[in-house]
Parts: sequence; structure tokens; C-alpha cells
Amino acid sequence: LPLSSAFIAFDEDGSTFVWAEKSGKLEKRPVVLGEYDPMTDTYEILEGLSEQDYIAFPDPELCVEGAATTHEVVAAEAAEGGEATP
Repeated sequence: LPLSSAFIAFDEDGSTFVWAEKSGKLEKRPVVLGEYDPMTDTYEILEGLSEQDYIAFPDPELCVEGAATTHEVVAAEAAEGGEATP
């Protein structure tokens, strides 16, 4: 499973994780990385994710263990001139 490096976060000890959805909440999920492709800036994910998983961009202000998740695209709507939800 290829994944953009932008979604991969690193703990202080060097281990890797992603913020994934589980039962409507965020969880810090460890992943095992495979080969890196510099042409596409992606890593092969060997363990920890499937194609059915939802993940979040690792924003340190928004991504906390247990935070509620949504599948709404509020930021994109605001960029297109729509009303943003506060």
C-alpha cells in the first residue's frame, strides 16, 4: 500500500505512525514502512493499514488520541467560496 510521506508521523524514538480512524475516533496507529519512492514521495506500508482505513493529515493541533472524526470536507468548501462551519 503506497502512502504519501505527508501522512506519516514519527515519534521521538523514531517509530512511525499515522492518525487513523477507529469507531469514529482518532487513534495513533503504528505502521511498518517499506521502500521509499522519491519520485512520488511515497512509502510502502507493510503493516498497520489497509485500503479500507481512513487516515488524517498529522496536524499537531487537531490530531489527538480519541478526537472525534468526520468525513466532511469543510476546508475545501471554504476555499471554493462556500460557508465554512466554525
